[in-house]
Amino acid sequence: MKFSDDADSMSVIGDSKDLGDLPFRLPVRGASGEKTVLGEISSGHVSVGDPVKLLPGGQSSTVSAIEVAGDAAQSVGPGQQVAITLTDTLKIPDGCVLAESGHPPQTADQFAVKLMWQSVDALLPG
Repeated sequence: MKFSDDADSMSVIGDSKDLGDLPFRLPVRGASGEKTVLGEISSGHVSVGDPVKLLPGGQSSTVSAIEVAGDAAQSVGPGQQVAITLTDTLKIPDGCVLAESGHPPQTADQFAVKLMWQSVDALLPG
């Protein structure tokens, strides 16, 4: 996603790619036990048998089952609320991301940003 450089415009300029064409990403909103992750798929597709990685931490597993609204599914895509069961027992904290094993998201502990501060109080860096 690309943001406009115009300070008067807060609009987002859309991606040229469809969300389904991007690598699989599922921000984890919860877990059911130690093998099932819950959340809404933000991009990509995943199918039963696909290798996945839980980040941060890099724990790997394979999708053994997928449920959508209580019904079994073989493959799911962007915007679907899902329960994905993995073959391995993992520590699954809220806020992690389940991702396609071959295309994990980049991670960083620092980043640069242009910020428009709209407060009468000064922003303190740090």
